Amino acid sequence: MYEDLVKQFNDKYTEEEKNLLFLYKSRIGVAINCLNEEEDKVYEIYEYYKEILQNPKNMFMSFTVFKNVSLTDFSSFKRSLRNITMEIEPLLSRLELESDMTVYRMVSKSTESNSYFLAKQSIVSTSIDIDECLKFCINDGNHEHYLYQINLARGSKVAVCPYAVIFNSRDDQLSLTTTRDQKEIILDKSRYDFNFNDEKEIKLSNSTKIKIISLDAQEMAIVNEMTK
Repeated sequence: MYEDLVKQFNDKYTEEEKNLLFLYKSRIGVAINCLNEEEDKVYEIYEYYKEILQNPKNMFMSFTVFKNVSLTDFSSFKRSLRNITMEIEPLLSRLELESDMTVYRMVSKSTESNSYFLAKQSIVSTSIDIDECLKFCINDGNHEHYLYQINLARGSKVAVCPYAVIFNSRDDQLSLTTTRDQKEIILDKSRYDFNFNDEKEIKLSNSTKIKIISLDAQEMAIVNEMTK
């Protein structure tokens, strides 16, 4: 199933569209998800890439994958992220599931943070690999932990990107790699109606408690059609 989505990725996206998804799989994706919520984190990522992309070694990445990222100043950086988000969102409904699929998302919420469902923004990163998701559990007493099990029906529209953008500090160079494929399925939260199915709690070996919440996801367009 995942391999079929990767084939669709190669067949259905233009090179320009692939670059946008590559961008989301870099730390720019973290900045997008933190917009309007954690400005300090967004600024940290702005400073990070401002330095890296000034290096002539990264000129190719600067003019391809990162070409829509403005690093003139912090305000222009944030504006460019909002524009990039609007360009990415239509790509999240380009691929289609050929059969039912269950994906997972790990969320560790700070006990002092604002409440949100699944993700702070509309773009939701999930994985078919539950162990991959558990790596994102923040093991401390200041967080509550939720593992969402999301059941997607055949025909659901999603996106994948089997690449990651990494920075090799040894040669100060950005590169694309497939060696860190997290079997990630990317959803547009605004497209779906999420219905509660079940909830249970597990305890990890380090005594961390995680609530597992099962959700049935149905695309809004399908829901609207059924209610006509």
